[in-house]
Amino acid sequence: MNWESKLRTLLSAVNAGEFGDEWIGFVPEPPLQPNEISKLAGEAGITLPPSLFVLYTIANGMLIGVCFRVGGLGSTADEQLGMLNREFLLYIRESCESHVIELLFGSEGYTGDLLCLTAQGSVVTLDIRNPRTGTFVASSLDSFFDDVCLGSGYLSYDPRGDL
Repeated sequence: MNWESKLRTLLSAVNAGEFGDEWIGFVPEPPLQPNEISKLAGEAGITLPPSLFVLYTIANGMLIGVCFRVGGLGSTADEQLGMLNREFLLYIRESCESHVIELLFGSEGYTGDLLCLTAQGSVVTLDIRNPRTGTFVASSLDSFFDDVCLGSGYLSYDPRGDL
């Protein structure tokens, strides 16, 4: 099962009240239509990788897993993705010595480190106070969503449809 299917299953279960008041580490923003995604990304001056585009059709940003915050597009998510890149991308690109950073797409909630997509397509975190060296998180956005955010230990999937 790929991350998109896992996320849709999780979203359906949350919307159906499967978890009641239990905290499961998942707070999604409402999804966007593809034309809205393209428009908002263009207005923010951001070229979205395909995996983020797909994510926004499922959830327009989210808090998930071990407190990862993936920024959304548009007013429902305070234009977090656009703001992150407008305010910090140039500084991060000039400061980071270990990776070429293409996009900032969120943060890690415990440390406040930025989630970054590199030119090679991998995901790293960077401490905004000292962004010289990135910490490797995943080999791709797909791997980040599938293995890190929705991997073993976060969800247990039963093929009969139960979480």
